[in-house]
Amino acid sequence: MSDSQCTTSLQRLNQRRQSSLQAVGWGHPITTGLPTIDLFFSGELLERADADGDYRERLVRLSGTGACTLPPPFTATAPAAAIFDRPPGEGVVNFLLCQQAIKYDPAFDGLYPRIARAAATECHFWLSRDPGFPWATELVRERLAAAFTAAGLDPARCLHIVEWLPRDQFWGLMERMDIYLDLPAFSGYTTAWQAAHCGLPIVTCEGPAMRQRLAAGLLRRCGIIETIAATPEEYVATAAALADAPARRARLRQQLREAVVLTDQDLTVVRAFETALLAGLATRQP
Repeated sequence: MSDSQCTTSLQRLNQRRQSSLQAVGWGHPITTGLPTIDLFFSGELLERADADGDYRERLVRLSGTGACTLPPPFTATAPAAAIFDRPPGEGVVNFLLCQQAIKYDPAFDGLYPRIARAAATECHFWLSRDPGFPWATELVRERLAAAFTAAGLDPARCLHIVEWLPRDQFWGLMERMDIYLDLPAFSGYTTAWQAAHCGLPIVTCEGPAMRQRLAAGLLRRCGIIETIAATPEEYVATAAALADAPARRARLRQQLREAVVLTDQDLTVVRAFETALLAGLATRQP
């Protein structure tokens, strides 16, 4: 069965009530919109205070980010030089943008050349090729190249593609980068969690929707909020300032490695999940 067929089958199943209580988590960070789904499990650090109205389901805010992760069971391995369209150079700041192509909103394409123009240090930006949709990555690259050209910058010099990597080599790539840029339109939680474990400083823009607040929630759980921007303008300023501050980046690397352990094995999330399920079931028993 293909991915699209599997998705269609799940959608059809979700439209039917299979049990007295049905719930969903934030793997896909948006309401299902279905009357057959009763609870939406999220995290208290991911949601606005008035976010209940964003959901067709009843919103349940679990403690922290609503995730209980395990420490990574592997170590970083240096990626092969062949996976770079050009190896990262010395004397520049390397920004990693490593989300799937669907997460790049054209409305934010101009932010990256603005960061490059605002920083005193030469900035290079690295995109990961989406293995499922390589054509989509090329479309994003073309859009961003046009934005860099319009800003008077040479995309051939500062915009690069890196091939999709096995997990251990991806962590090795993160260790070679200087700053991880979370995407303003669609944040990444797992990627930010990986970056934090690698000590890679994270710059994110915390928007109103939960899908824009995942990395910010993780950083709040770590107690490191200085690189959380509230607006696109602040996002640009934060990224550019960090590019010009190697000592600050070194400090953040150490802080992230020490603080990210707070996000792992958080059993309070599990206990809160259990409590919410039992309470939900109690209201539906005859």
